[in-house]
Amino acid sequence: MAEITLRFDARNPIAKKTIEFVLSLGVFKKISGVEQALEEEKNNKLNHYKDSKELFKPMTIDAFQERINKSSEDSKNGKVTEVDDLLSEIEKWS
Repeated sequence: MAEITLRFDARNPIAKKTIEFVLSLGVFKKISGVEQALEEEKNNKLNHYKDSKELFKPMTIDAFQERINKSSEDSKNGKVTEVDDLLSEIEKWS
């Protein structure tokens, strides 16, 4: 699993909408805390990549459309993490 850290002005509406959109795609999950990440490292459950080409795999148009449809359904069904909730949780990590 890879970790992505984002730094942005949370008061910026464009930045907030961008984060909301990325989270709505359903490819990212909310991590409950630093302990979980440490446990994954301890159990060698982390993947290491030489570069981004090794990490990202090509996707067919059909697979891409399927992912979009699933994300739209998840959003309609409330399976979304609000940006403010995510930011509040991240602030607790430090």
